[in-house]
Amino acid sequence: MKNFAQRGFTILELMITVLMLGVMLTLAVPSFSAVFKQNRLAAQTNSLLSSLNYARGQTINQNQIVIVQPITAGTDWSAGWKVRVNGVDIQFFEGVENASLISTAATITYQSDGTLTTGANVTLTLTLTPNDCPTGSSDVRVITITLSGQSSSTTAVCT
Repeated sequence: MKNFAQRGFTILELMITVLMLGVMLTLAVPSFSAVFKQNRLAAQTNSLLSSLNYARGQTINQNQIVIVQPITAGTDWSAGWKVRVNGVDIQFFEGVENASLISTAATITYQSDGTLTTGANVTLTLTLTPNDCPTGSSDVRVITITLSGQSSSTTAVCT
């Protein structure tokens, strides 16, 4: 008579494994949602920064004034923004999802040398705030454009 070795799992071992997997998922899912939120915020910030850099590059390459402005009138850029040269829209950018994007200016105008045309010696600021921003968390992104036309992003605290 041959002696066969046991192969496979018992039902008890399988149930314990499924139970352990369920407990681990219960603990991991909330942290994954925070990671997804941070990644979405970073992607939206990078999209805006890249469009500003694109506009600045176009103004230098074409030696013309380039305007970046929201698709809707006013200082709310949440619905999207566009890049214009000589009154012609050359590129559109999608708005931000689940966030608000407010600017201190209705338009951003780059001169032919890549600098900003503003009346005062101040920086322009675009503030990206998630809709579900708990007070005290550092989920706000502030995009600052200096008079030289360079843009940068910093974090700020939700209020």
